[in-house]
Amino acid sequence: MLKKLSILMLLCVSTYLIFYFGMPIIDHYLMPKPLMMPAPPPVIGVEAGPLKVVITEATPWSSIVKLLVTILGTFLGIKLINKYVK
Repeated sequence: MLKKLSILMLLCVSTYLIFYFGMPIIDHYLMPKPLMMPAPPPVIGVEAGPLKVVITEATPWSSIVKLLVTILGTFLGIKLINKYVK
């Protein structure tokens, strides 16, 4: 039980650190400058069955990075749990 809790804590802390330190850096370099027009709202669609993602040209990079971090984080979290907890 202690092993499961420590893995869960490690996953939660690492996800928090990625979003806390990584997203401001990504926003700083990839967000449009103040003189540019604001981007239209992002259009992202995700379906659970066969994975379908809808991204337009107007989608900001920060939304794409958040989507990738969510998908890869979930995948790696499941892999880690399956590897260490049996």
